[in-house]
Amino acid sequence: MKKQLTTVALVALAFVFSLGSCKMFHDLFEDDWSCNVNTIGTHDVGRNYFVETNFPEDVNKLVTREYKKDLNTVMEHNGYRNVDEDQADFRLVYSYNLGEISKRDYVKTVTTTEWQPGTKTTTKTDVNSKSRGKEGNKSENTEVTTTKTTEGKYVNKDKLVTVHEERQDVTINIEAYDVKTNELVWATTITDNVDPAFVKDLRKYMPMYLLNAMPYLGVDTKGEVNCSIYQDDERLKWF
Repeated sequence: MKKQLTTVALVALAFVFSLGSCKMFHDLFEDDWSCNVNTIGTHDVGRNYFVETNFPEDVNKLVTREYKKDLNTVMEHNGYRNVDEDQADFRLVYSYNLGEISKRDYVKTVTTTEWQPGTKTTTKTDVNSKSRGKEGNKSENTEVTTTKTTEGKYVNKDKLVTVHEERQDVTINIEAYDVKTNELVWATTITDNVDPAFVKDLRKYMPMYLLNAMPYLGVDTKGEVNCSIYQDDERLKWF
């Protein structure tokens, strides 16, 4: 039976690979990083740009430089060129802000798998069936014991648990302005609602936000789009 199951599993994996769909494989085995992206406006004013930042005051110069480098990496892979201000067609204003931490406690049902031991049943019976002695006036009780044991198994059980949750909004804005008219020509907003611990390590995750938004920089999404990249995305090696 084990050999049959192994064969079936291998055939299933071979089928997944034969489809040539990395995403299907990822959906089965890998975690992803997702956020929402919304771009308004598609006016093309050229390919040359420079970056201005408008980050919170507690972001130091070194981190600011790192964030600009991340954005430049994504923009240049999109076919844009980072140039001096006097050579630029448009300027990018790069900013982000963090919302207040919200807290809530709620009850939810979780399903757990537990081992349920087998049951053991014992039956005892007294039988007056033997007489002994010459006179045959004495009898002895014969005890018969029957035992039945069932096998144990894993069972699913639903439990109510109390959950304490803390969340924080992250909003990243990338706005493109025509340097000649100072007109806003397109704006991309990246939003997420995450655990505050995630925000403390924002330097690690900023490239992932930018990669999610990469296909939509300067391209009108006609509304909010949910995007995902996987942890082993080859583009993460750019950073």
